[in-house]
Amino acid sequence: MNQAQLVLKNGAATPVDVIFTANRPYAGDTQPAQWVDRSAGTPIGYRRIDARLRRANGSPSTKLAFKVTLPKVGLDPVRGPVLINQILVEVNATIPDTTEEADRLHAVAFLSNMFKDPQLVDYFKTLSPAV
Repeated sequence: MNQAQLVLKNGAATPVDVIFTANRPYAGDTQPAQWVDRSAGTPIGYRRIDARLRRANGSPSTKLAFKVTLPKVGLDPVRGPVLINQILVEVNATIPDTTEEADRLHAVAFLSNMFKDPQLVDYFKTLSPAV
């Protein structure tokens, strides 16, 4: 599959499209595919999405890893742009070779919909668990 840009909605009250351009192709376990949103204007503030796929060690399965990096940048009057904080979200999956495509599609659908569920979104928003 060729690496193309990603267009994803942000979390604003009125979501807008954010364009992540292909920055680096997948090149094995040490170099995941990477997409970058350069709208911050400085590399320290670029939002990134990484995707890695590799065979599991000693297991008839494939491991997938996705990482979203969301830096928050401030402006220091002397040093210029500085990193204030950074949100890091990682999603990992182990997919046995014996799975069927329909089951893998169910997994993707559940994962996608999980992040749309108000109860689970609230985990991120309030940093409080469901009790």
